[in-house]
Amino acid sequence: MEFFRKARISSRMLVLAILSGLLTLAVGIVGLTQSSRINDMLNGMYDNNLVPVADIANANMQAIYHHRAMLTYVAQPDGEVMKRIAAGAEKNLAKMKELLDKYRKTELTPAETSLLAKLDEAWQPYLAAASKAAKTSLDGDDAAAMKLMLDEVQPLFQKTDDLLTDLVNLNLALGKKAYDDSDVVVAEVRWLLGIVVLGAVLLSVGAASPSRWVVSPTTWFGRPTPSPVVT
Repeated sequence: MEFFRKARISSRMLVLAILSGLLTLAVGIVGLTQSSRINDMLNGMYDNNLVPVADIANANMQAIYHHRAMLTYVAQPDGEVMKRIAAGAEKNLAKMKELLDKYRKTELTPAETSLLAKLDEAWQPYLAAASKAAKTSLDGDDAAAMKLMLDEVQPLFQKTDDLLTDLVNLNLALGKKAYDDSDVVVAEVRWLLGIVVLGAVLLSVGAASPSRWVVSPTTWFGRPTPSPVVT
């Protein structure tokens, strides 16, 4: 206070300009850093949760197509048709692997890693049982092949189907959590910016007090204020 009362007007204005600049800089820094943080969160939600939901759901459909092809295969007496069905089933397996490999490259939580491990454990027995049923059908024993499909292949496939559904639901839940977390960050940004803006307002109010900050009480635009006339 004593400094402002004794300092020149130019010095006072310079100090106030510096303080205002620092507050403006603080607002900019807070805004940029927090907006970048929110942007990173949204990108992470899109790349690691929303896109995987589509990929896992598509992989699940490829598994369903494969299982349906196996059912058609064991019921099909025409050898040429069986070859076409088998070729289509192999394409389903390749597409499913491609989608799951893409998903594995995202940032996985421990829960996702655990479900993927369970999926791998369930998928191989299913493929082995489906291959066994296909070979039985190819050997001409369609009744035994269909029995294998119903008794062995179907339960194993259902386990795989359930695990893929669990992965979809988990990623939806993770996406919802990321969305909620972004709301919390937005609230924090508003609070921080509110504090900084309030500080700027208080500084402006203080700077607007001519008797204390900028202009001496005995001067007006640098000239002595006339003393009241005593009669």
